[in-house]
Formats: sequence, C-alpha cells, structure tokens
Amino acid sequence: MLKRILSGCAALVVLSSCTTADMMTRYDDMALDVEHSANGTVLIRAFGNGYTPEQAVVDYAMLKAAEVTLAAGQQCFEVVAQGSQMNDVSMAGQFGPMHFDKPSARLRIRILEGATECDSGNADAIVAELRTKVADVSHYLED
Repeated sequence: MLKRILSGCAALVVLSSCTTADMMTRYDDMALDVEHSANGTVLIRAFGNGYTPEQAVVDYAMLKAAEVTLAAGQQCFEVVAQGSQMNDVSMAGQFGPMHFDKPSARLRIRILEGATECDSGNADAIVAELRTKVADVSHYLED
C-alpha cells in the first residue's frame, strides 16, 4: 500500500513539473485550416488546446495569413473579417466529465495582387514580427 502511495506521489511531482508553456499548442504543431473562396478571399481558422491563450491563436492565424500571402507571390493583404472566442469543450473523464476552454480564431483576408504599398497587411513585416513572437511562447503566459 505504501508503495502505491509513493508511486502516486512521484507521478504527481512529475506532472506538476510540467509548465503550461510546455503543454500549449505551438504554431508549428498546429493544424490551421486555410480555405480559398470563390470570391477571392481566404479564410484561416486556428484552434488551440486548453492550455493555449486566446492571443496566441489570434497571432497564429495572422501569421498564417501573411505566409499565405507570400506563398501567392504577393506582399499585401487586407483583413476582411476577424474574430476569436473561447469554446467550452466537455469530454468524459475517468472521474466524470472534464471541461476545457479551447480558443479559436477566424480570419478572412483578401490578398491584394500587385500592391506595393501596404496600409496594414504587410506580409513581410508580419512574418518578421510574429515568427519571433510565436517561437517563444513564455510571453503569452505573462498576462
């Protein structure tokens, strides 16, 4: 019996040593939906896990928008619509239902073909700023 208690305590110590930063969804691990519409816009959807702050998911969607623009050979885009929310997700657990708040973000952009002056959606500038920001997730946890 004592052996079981000690092994249970050891497991708790190991689990408590994990930080939220280690468990949150990172940009390179995230599955982002990118959907090109017939009206010339691009819809980008990003979803985080229960440890991912909402702002991180918003940044992931914006970074993906810039990457999609550059992949199309263009420099500028405009945001047509955007939004984010926390989604209450329930799932069965060993001791009853578990509830998580999982963030999601939606961003609809229009790539501006041939534009050389960008009012707000300068893809190179956004990639330069956000690629560095999303690489170090610790600052998302400071809020």
